[in-house]
Amino acid sequence: MTGHQSGDPARRASRRGPPAVLLLAASLLVAACSSSAGALPTSSAETAPPGATGSTGTAPSASAGGGPVGGVDSVEEAIAAVGELDSNFLGYEPLDPNVIGASNWVEVEETADGYALVFVSGSGDCPAGCINRSNVKFSVARDGAVERRCEWHTGDQAAGTPC
Repeated sequence: MTGHQSGDPARRASRRGPPAVLLLAASLLVAACSSSAGALPTSSAETAPPGATGSTGTAPSASAGGGPVGGVDSVEEAIAAVGELDSNFLGYEPLDPNVIGASNWVEVEETADGYALVFVSGSGDCPAGCINRSNVKFSVARDGAVERRCEWHTGDQAAGTPC
């Protein structure tokens, strides 16, 4: 009975459970998936109910003269102007339809006087397109003036005008 004795190393290994390497790999996978959801922006306006006072407003960017030196001439400069106003939106990039699993991006529309930017923060199964989304719309004029237009969440009607 040499193969069935309790002292047999092969039998002891089969009773121990999954090897440590599998547990480590599973832990890393869970950590990577939970951190890929990204943080949703938090601001006083975001927590206010739709239509509440203070949920929209105009604010110049942080640089002198009402906008970046030389104005806003590109999408990247428009996104940076919003980031100067609200640091929750730093690090966002324009939507790339070829990227799978993104949790934060900016939808861009060029307007007659600048850009309309929708900052999207997703969470919940983003590799499949994100179950939950928080959207915040800004207008950025060519002179650098930034206006927070409105915000809404998945399933909500957009608050503010026009949105």
